[in-house]
Amino acid sequence: QPHVRQIGQRSTYVLSFSDPTCRRLVLRAHNRARHEFQLVSALHALSKRGSSSVPVAQPHVLHDDASVLGKPFYLSDFVEGRAFFDAAFTDAPDAVHVAGAVNPRMGSLSAKVSMAAPTDRVALQNALVDTAVALHSIDMEAVGLHAPPQDQLGGGGGLESLISMATQVYYASSDKALQDSRFASPMEQLLRWLPSALPAGDDELLCIVHGDLHAEHVLFDRLQPTVVAVGGWE
Repeated sequence: QPHVRQIGQRSTYVLSFSDPTCRRLVLRAHNRARHEFQLVSALHALSKRGSSSVPVAQPHVLHDDASVLGKPFYLSDFVEGRAFFDAAFTDAPDAVHVAGAVNPRMGSLSAKVSMAAPTDRVALQNALVDTAVALHSIDMEAVGLHAPPQDQLGGGGGLESLISMATQVYYASSDKALQDSRFASPMEQLLRWLPSALPAGDDELLCIVHGDLHAEHVLFDRLQPTVVAVGGWE
């Protein structure tokens, strides 16, 4: 019998086994488990062949019957790494003083001992951006992934739909959060500029977009500013 530990408030669990030869597994249960499993399977196959630099946990099996846990679920490998919850990576540890500790929100090894130098934080931010660029560069059709029907893109192209969704999310934030943010004024300028800067033929531009790519959904190597796994695909 595995030892089951829930991670955070979402339907994500770590399964550990008393047999040391058994690897730890992660169970993800949510309504879009099939979609996530298919995407992660395609990305892992690419990464394994060296055709992509978007690492993901190796998926193993999908169970599409919601009667077992109330939602479909799939199992994947447990990946060890560092998780951060600050977009500026100001909680990044000094690599010289790393000490592993279990992070209750991600179930991963996280080290928070002392503040990292600005150059270290820049390296982490660059790694995150490089991962996003690599993801957007993947040929969807080549990996067996297909774009959703046009009527699911909000009536416009993919970029237009994403900008609209991001704008709604931003303005749905609490008034206090918007007022307190030092990024409020630049964000207002960005949201006004983006719709006017859409390239021609937006409806023909297709790529994989994470949709919620930020520090909390990425695991970094325990010592190096390199991405070891991207999660949060639901």
